[in-house]
Amino acid sequence: MRKFVVAALCALAAACTTTKPADTGATSPVVATPSPAAGALIGRAAYICANGLRLQAIFQDNPSQVRLTTVENVVYTLPQQPSTGGFLYGDGVSSFAGKGKDATFTAPGVGSTACTDVTESK
Repeated sequence: MRKFVVAALCALAAACTTTKPADTGATSPVVATPSPAAGALIGRAAYICANGLRLQAIFQDNPSQVRLTTVENVVYTLPQQPSTGGFLYGDGVSSFAGKGKDATFTAPGVGSTACTDVTESK
């Protein structure tokens, strides 16, 4: 029970924060987003992209979404979309799609870039 209370308090505290994008001059989809504790955690992964971008991905269920965070603390929370193979998350402005260790990330100010999952397996 104590772990549940601690997790709930952490989620509540994180839900009250906002993240501001880096000044790229482009409109960004960054908004206040709930912490990963808000949904059931499916998994985590680290991606390095062809343009040098590094992403931390937290995959959640209920709601099904991915929360991508850059090293500059720009956060993209994208809902899952239907896909015939692999995974697809997007909000009409930004998207994250792939299969296996390969993915493509697209966002304003970033463009479209190929990314690779570099998560170390344990």
